[in-house]
Order: sequence, then C-alpha cells, then structure tokens
Amino acid sequence: MWMGGSNYLAAAFVMIVFTLSVSMLLRYSHHQIFLFIVDLLQMLELNVAITFPAAPMLTVILALVGK
Repeated sequence: MWMGGSNYLAAAFVMIVFTLSVSMLLRYSHHQIFLFIVDLLQMLELNVAITFPAAPMLTVILALVGK
C-alpha cells in the first residue's frame, strides 16, 4: 500500500480544523446579521434617521469572502 497511516491522520486533522473554522465563521456571521436586523428595526420603531451600520455588515462580508 503506497499511503501510510499518517497521511490519513493528517487528512482527518485538516478536515476537522476546516470544518470547525467554517462553523465558527457562520455562527459569527449569523450573530452579526441578527444584530444588524435588530438595529434596523429599532431605528424604524423609534422614527430615527436611518443610518446604515456598515461596520458589522462589512465585517461579515469580508470574513465570508476571505475564507
């Protein structure tokens, strides 16, 4: 057999690390999108001038694109 057992362990480790990093990124982006929607609804409810909170949305977009 031309592949040793260490190659399987390395591949399993890489798959686990990649899966954990993607799941943490999606959890973070879900939280940021939720906060964005809550802020937007509060602005609509209080009849405040709507300002687009760009920082949370840009953070999510750059994190998803950079991954």
